[in-house]
Amino acid sequence: MKHKNSTEYGPCGMCGAERTTGYWLRSQVPPTKGTRICQKCYDDEKLSRDSARGTGRWGTMRCARCDKVGTGSEKTYWYRGEREPYLNKHVCKQCHLLDYRDRLNEDPNVFCGVCQRTELHSRNWRKRKGGGHICDGCYKRERLERMNRDPSVVCYLCDSKVCASSEWRKYTSSKYMCRACSQACNNP
Repeated sequence: MKHKNSTEYGPCGMCGAERTTGYWLRSQVPPTKGTRICQKCYDDEKLSRDSARGTGRWGTMRCARCDKVGTGSEKTYWYRGEREPYLNKHVCKQCHLLDYRDRLNEDPNVFCGVCQRTELHSRNWRKRKGGGHICDGCYKRERLERMNRDPSVVCYLCDSKVCASSEWRKYTSSKYMCRACSQACNNP
C-alpha cells in the first residue's frame, strides 16, 4: 500500500521515522517483513536484496577481497572496505570482520582488558561496556560465568543450573538450553 509523504502510516518499522520522503511501503524481509517502512529504508532493503541476488543496477557483485559472488542471504548487506587495497570497495561481512580485526590489531591502544592480549589471529574483538575492548574468548568465558551465577538461567530440558561446556543456547526469549542438551537435540 503506497501513500505519499503522510504521517498517517508512521513510524517506520525500521528506523522509526514519522515522515517519509516518498511513499510508505511494506518491508519484504525479516525481521520487519510486512510492516510499513519509509522510502529510504525500502530503497536500502531493495538494494541489499538486489545485490544479494546479483540483479538490479549493480548486476552480479563480487567481494573485492575474497571474490565471493553475492552475499549468501537477502538480509546480509555489503560493506565498504575500510583499508587499502579494498578501501571503499564492496566487501562481504566475513571480509569486513577480518578488516576490522586487522585494523584493531594494528592499533597500539587496543588490548584485551582481561587477558591483556594485543593481537588476535582468529575470532574477533568486541567493545567492552564502560570502554576498551575484550577478545572474543574472554568475552565468552565471562558471559558463561555470569549466566552460570544467574539463578534465572536454567536448562529447560534437564533443569541444570550450570552449563559446563562453552555456552548456553537461547531456546525462546525466556528459556535456555545447556550445550549438552542442545547437542543431543541436534544429533539424535
